[in-house]
Amino acid sequence: MARRVYNLCTTLHLIVCKNELNQIASGEQTEATQIMSKYWLDKLIDRNGWARHKEVCFTNGTQKDAPKVTVALKRIRMDTPKRVMIIELGKILSN
Repeated sequence: MARRVYNLCTTLHLIVCKNELNQIASGEQTEATQIMSKYWLDKLIDRNGWARHKEVCFTNGTQKDAPKVTVALKRIRMDTPKRVMIIELGKILSN
């Protein structure tokens, strides 16, 4: 039986609104939240409990020339009572 091989994608791409993008770019916002669902658990965390990504690229919209901010990913915390995952952001890599 062949083993399934997963590629480690280093950048997670998320689309956010302009206000949130500006707060991340200025350093005001140091966390991003996602609903804790099977989709997001599989996308963010591997089966050993490690983060699948090293950085997060926040984009305002889906156009080619949309403003982007790339930030290092510190860690992912689970807030089980609220059913959300908190993505802690690190240093801004590109603006």
